[in-house]
Amino acid sequence: MARQGGSPTTSRVATAGQRLLQWRFFAETWAELKKVTWPSREDTLRLTIAVIALSAVVGIALGIIDLVFSFLARFALGG
Repeated sequence: MARQGGSPTTSRVATAGQRLLQWRFFAETWAELKKVTWPSREDTLRLTIAVIALSAVVGIALGIIDLVFSFLARFALGG
Protein backbone atom coordinates (compact mmCIF):
# COMPACT_ATOMS: atom_id res chain seq x y z
CA MET A 1 0.00 0.00 0.00
CA ALA A 2 1.34 3.42 -0.92
CA ARG A 3 1.89 6.08 1.70
CA GLN A 4 -0.08 9.28 1.46
CA GLY A 5 0.72 12.75 2.68
CA GLY A 6 4.40 13.10 1.82
CA SER A 7 7.44 12.68 4.02
CA PRO A 8 7.39 12.92 7.82
CA THR A 9 9.40 16.15 7.64
CA THR A 10 6.75 17.76 5.45
CA SER A 11 3.98 16.80 7.86
CA ARG A 12 5.96 18.20 10.83
CA VAL A 13 6.45 21.47 8.98
CA ALA A 14 2.73 21.61 8.16
CA THR A 15 1.84 20.90 11.80
CA ALA A 16 4.24 23.59 13.01
CA GLY A 17 2.72 26.01 10.50
CA GLN A 18 -0.76 25.23 11.76
CA ARG A 19 0.33 25.84 15.35
CA LEU A 20 1.88 29.15 14.33
CA LEU A 21 -1.37 30.19 12.62
CA GLN A 22 -3.38 29.22 15.71
CA TRP A 23 -1.15 31.29 17.99
CA ARG A 24 -1.26 34.18 15.55
CA PHE A 25 -5.07 33.99 15.49
CA PHE A 26 -5.25 34.14 19.32
CA ALA A 27 -2.72 36.98 19.46
CA GLU A 28 -4.69 39.02 16.91
CA THR A 29 -7.95 38.26 18.70
CA TRP A 30 -6.48 39.44 22.01
CA ALA A 31 -5.20 42.62 20.33
CA GLU A 32 -8.68 43.34 18.92
CA LEU A 33 -10.30 42.76 22.33
CA LYS A 34 -7.99 45.38 23.83
CA LYS A 35 -9.38 47.93 21.32
CA VAL A 36 -13.00 47.34 22.34
CA THR A 37 -14.75 50.10 24.27
CA TRP A 38 -16.65 48.18 26.91
CA PRO A 39 -19.87 49.67 28.35
CA SER A 40 -19.88 50.89 31.93
CA ARG A 41 -21.61 48.94 34.67
CA GLU A 42 -24.44 51.49 34.71
CA ASP A 43 -24.97 51.22 30.95
CA THR A 44 -25.02 47.44 31.14
CA LEU A 45 -27.56 47.46 33.98
CA ARG A 46 -29.78 50.04 32.24
CA LEU A 47 -29.80 48.17 28.93
CA THR A 48 -30.40 44.82 30.66
CA ILE A 49 -33.44 46.25 32.43
CA ALA A 50 -34.67 47.69 29.12
CA VAL A 51 -34.36 44.29 27.40
CA ILE A 52 -36.19 42.50 30.23
CA ALA A 53 -38.97 45.13 30.29
CA LEU A 54 -39.42 45.03 26.52
CA SER A 55 -39.49 41.23 26.57
CA ALA A 56 -42.19 41.31 29.24
CA VAL A 57 -44.29 43.80 27.24
CA VAL A 58 -43.98 41.72 24.06
CA GLY A 59 -44.82 38.55 26.01
CA ILE A 60 -47.94 40.12 27.50
CA ALA A 61 -49.02 41.47 24.10
CA LEU A 62 -48.56 38.07 22.46
CA GLY A 63 -50.44 36.41 25.31
CA ILE A 64 -53.39 38.75 24.83
CA ILE A 65 -53.37 38.17 21.06
CA ASP A 66 -53.28 34.41 21.70
CA LEU A 67 -56.28 34.64 24.04
CA VAL A 68 -58.24 36.66 21.47
CA PHE A 69 -57.48 34.19 18.67
CA SER A 70 -58.32 31.24 20.94
CA PHE A 71 -61.67 32.81 21.76
CA LEU A 72 -62.36 33.52 18.08
CA ALA A 73 -61.38 29.99 17.06
CA ARG A 74 -63.68 28.46 19.71
CA PHE A 75 -66.50 30.77 18.67
CA ALA A 76 -66.01 30.00 14.95
CA LEU A 77 -65.87 26.23 15.52
CA GLY A 78 -68.93 26.30 17.74
CA GLY A 79 -67.16 24.99 20.82
